[in-house]
Amino acid sequence: MNISTARPVCILALIIFSLTSNSSRAQTRVVDKSFNTWWTNVNKYDLNSKFFLSSEIHIRRTDGLKHWQQFLFRPGINYKLNQNVSLSVGYTYINSYPYGEQPLPMQIPENN
Repeated sequence: MNISTARPVCILALIIFSLTSNSSRAQTRVVDKSFNTWWTNVNKYDLNSKFFLSSEIHIRRTDGLKHWQQFLFRPGINYKLNQNVSLSVGYTYINSYPYGEQPLPMQIPENN
């Protein structure tokens, strides 16, 4: 096949693909009508050239901010072993709340 015949074949293939690709969806579109928010705050506080503090806070709410989904707080103390490796010791508090169509049976706090 030379260039003069390859170009019309490519154009024809592109047109056929464009016309058929929209009608051959494999899945049905699902729209979630809930209004969920997820806020994250990640911090690093240098103490000196080797030690630093870190913290993470995640706040997840639903139904236009009316109800809790989850709260997470994760502070840590970190040591820079070298430029590529840091060692960390920390704590995580997670509180998950019942929400949605299949909610948790109760509010569940975790300490890790």
